[in-house]
Amino acid sequence: MRRFQMLVGGMVLLACVAAAQQTANVPATGASSDVSALEQKIRDLEDRMVMLEGQIRQLKAQAAGAASPSAAGPAAPVSAPASQAQVTTQQEAVRSTAGDNVRLGGAGGAASKALNPDISVIGDFIAGAGHNPLNPTPAFQMHESEVGLQAIVDPYARADFFISFGETGVSVEEGFITFTALPAGFVAKGGKMRAAFGKVNTLHNHVLPWVDRPLVTQNLVGGEDGIDDAGLSFEHIIPAPKNWFLDFTGQAFRGGLSRRLYRI
Repeated sequence: MRRFQMLVGGMVLLACVAAAQQTANVPATGASSDVSALEQKIRDLEDRMVMLEGQIRQLKAQAAGAASPSAAGPAAPVSAPASQAQVTTQQEAVRSTAGDNVRLGGAGGAASKALNPDISVIGDFIAGAGHNPLNPTPAFQMHESEVGLQAIVDPYARADFFISFGETGVSVEEGFITFTALPAGFVAKGGKMRAAFGKVNTLHNHVLPWVDRPLVTQNLVGGEDGIDDAGLSFEHIIPAPKNWFLDFTGQAFRGGLSRRLYRI
């Protein structure tokens, strides 16, 4: 009886051990099968990627072969406009260079203004308040209007004319020609001009830093217009050391002024 019990117990024990081994082997077998399945799928995907890459390379090669003849065809028309643009640029450069080197009677581009002078119009309007018994002036007056005409008329000369319009009439304030290319650096003027006597006498009315001219000018040099007559003027700049220079000016006037030069 005891042997039977031991035999039954041993069989039960062996059955339990076998069942435990089967339960333990089932998940291991399932896990290994899943891993192998994933590995197979990865291999299949890799093979498919390699195949797709090969197809892409073939498509690119076919597209490049089809595009090369079409690109070679329009190359000639494209180069034609480029060559035309280069020719046009070269022609413009030649024209600009030729324009810079144009000589009109030896005066260069400035001679083109010979018949188109610089024109300026300047008005001198004066307003006064109070009463001056020695020099009465109106409250408002258009003291002077000046028209200036200046231009280069020759390669070696230029002309300056200033016409004055005042309440008493119209007159040529200055009108002279300046010769700028004389030998030995001399400069000559001929015509009606203001004398180089002092500083104020050479200034026009609208350039004065004051409303009227100083009393010294009015009493010594013939009134408001000063020494303003027809004549000749020669000027020469004499160089001196240390960046100094001497300005030599000699002038001779007709002397036919309608007013007295000096007042007492």
